[in-house]
Amino acid sequence: NASKGKTELPALYLPILKKDGRVLFDAIEIAKYSDDELEYQNRPASLKRDYRPVGIAGTKENLAYFKYHPNEKFEAQMKCIKDFITGFISHKSSIAAYREARTNLDKHVQEHGNKALFDRDVNIEFINTIGGRPHSFNFRKTWPKKVTIILKGTGLVELTYDMGVNNKTFEETW
Repeated sequence: NASKGKTELPALYLPILKKDGRVLFDAIEIAKYSDDELEYQNRPASLKRDYRPVGIAGTKENLAYFKYHPNEKFEAQMKCIKDFITGFISHKSSIAAYREARTNLDKHVQEHGNKALFDRDVNIEFINTIGGRPHSFNFRKTWPKKVTIILKGTGLVELTYDMGVNNKTFEETW
């Protein structure tokens, strides 16, 4: 979520590809389709921080910026993770879901050590604590379900365990 003084992503009017329901945001990709293949829908403001560079952050311009700037995308992802860890998941957070998540994580770490952070059930509990609730990471009820499916289907917990605990590279683990 964007904290006070940070630029948020705006509400958008974006095309959805009728054949598979994908939301298109890249003007180059949108131009490949005819009007008959697209359906436009209003998308609400996301309340998420916009990590694009000053000048385009908070605007409807150049939405595919990170698609064409992978180094900047990586830097933005690292800023997002830092913001999330230091600003949101804390005991002092003004958002109840985040305080609860931090308390739960602290409890698991105290009982089982840092390895608890790589437990699938702990991760699913965390996802359900921070999402699908008002004023949480993502207020949509479907968000925790989608993230859980991705978590289980990709082997993400196992991947991060090998990287974080066993000090393997992504390539070795994959």
